[in-house]
Amino acid sequence: PGAGRVRAFPEGIAIVDGLAPRPRLADIARLEARWTDGFTFDEKAADGRGAIDLRGGVRVRNKPDRRSTDALDAAQLRLELAGRDERVATDSSAVGGTGLEGERAGIRRIDARGGAVIASRSWKTFDRTDPPRIFEIKGEHIEYDTLTREAHVHSAGSLLAEVPERTSDAPKQSVPASDSLPLGSTTASTTTLSGSPLSLGAEGTSKFLWLGSLDMTRVDPASSDSRFVIRLVEGVQLLHVGRRENDTLTLQSARLEATVTRDVRVDANNAPESTRGVDLGGTARIERIEARGDDVARVLIRTPEYELKCDELIYSVSDQIAELSARPGSTVVVVGRDGQPLKAERVHWNLGTGQITIEGSSGGIAR
Repeated sequence: PGAGRVRAFPEGIAIVDGLAPRPRLADIARLEARWTDGFTFDEKAADGRGAIDLRGGVRVRNKPDRRSTDALDAAQLRLELAGRDERVATDSSAVGGTGLEGERAGIRRIDARGGAVIASRSWKTFDRTDPPRIFEIKGEHIEYDTLTREAHVHSAGSLLAEVPERTSDAPKQSVPASDSLPLGSTTASTTTLSGSPLSLGAEGTSKFLWLGSLDMTRVDPASSDSRFVIRLVEGVQLLHVGRRENDTLTLQSARLEATVTRDVRVDANNAPESTRGVDLGGTARIERIEARGDDVARVLIRTPEYELKCDELIYSVSDQIAELSARPGSTVVVVGRDGQPLKAERVHWNLGTGQITIEGSSGGIAR
């Protein structure tokens, strides 16, 4: 009972005559956990592997390598230990390895409850002077598997992905908003509209919220690569804020899937970091977003210039291209600031340039 602290070091500490030697810099604790109410170890839990329960104001801080940090906060935390024949996952899979670290005991599964937060930060430089990439998950009940790096949130929650501004000598595009829907060109079956560019997923802050649950699983369960699919259900919202004028977007949908790549953690020699305490997942890069409506509500997207409704949106971050489509018998609807709807069979949206191409258009647009 009571408050306490536990620390994990990359190497074992030899105790001689009851005394521990002064730690070297390389031996500074990679992981530290603190709690306020109690610590319990149950050697029979988790099918005999053993488990540690921490209660009250639990704070876990991890330093996987010199360019990244992990943090976990919760009211209660259970750490299920790995068995003697189990291996703890590493990021070596992302650079051609097996993704397994060897016959090393460690934490096999994490169960965090009560205002749980798992956050990771990563930097490009070892001195951490550049802005970090941030990946953070919040929920009342979070489960994380350190072997598969899969996560589940059994409650409403949020996911934050922050990407630092891209370094480029090219001037940033900025198209001022107008009082009505701007017109580019129109043919018999196609209308092209212009607007402000958006950096969704490429840079800036993207926040996902949901009322149901989150499941993050490998794209290929049989593979050890670093690509995962995040599935959100019920009352999903996506809020994006970039670093340019008009670079904002909100999206509402019944379901959403995001394909992400978990970042590779390496040491100073650009080799996979292998001895690093507990892996809380690390940051991730969004590659693809798919949003879908249901029988009750359609996908709704709002920017400072447009409001769009569709039944499915598929967006590629690398191309910055979104394809919007409707169910049979329905249409994609685009509305400008003047409130006049433009209906279409399909919409091709280049977020990088702001150009929207509407196929099979009908209705009125402001000229």
